[in-house]
Amino acid sequence: MECAAGDGSNLDTRVERFIADRSSSAVTGIRRMGREELVRFVASKAREMGYSVAIGADGPSDADIAIAMHWDCLDEVAARHPDSDIMYGQDLCHQVPAVVRLGNPR
Repeated sequence: MECAAGDGSNLDTRVERFIADRSSSAVTGIRRMGREELVRFVASKAREMGYSVAIGADGPSDADIAIAMHWDCLDEVAARHPDSDIMYGQDLCHQVPAVVRLGNPR
């Protein structure tokens, strides 16, 4: 897992690296950013990189990346998007959000 910069100055770069490197397990946002905001940011960045993205149960079932807003929605997202790179939002300590990749790359 990569550490977040206090000011978020390298968030774009860290998120792009996380998305591109399927062996990377997680990326953290900046303090007080909010989990949902980070999930939306990761989804937006992935779309900019040319990936098709589904958030939750929305989006194409054959999306390259499917992201659950929170781990408690993970089963629904994984069932709808079995061949996607599955990610989920997580709240860490000190008000730092993360997006975590589920298991090993498929």
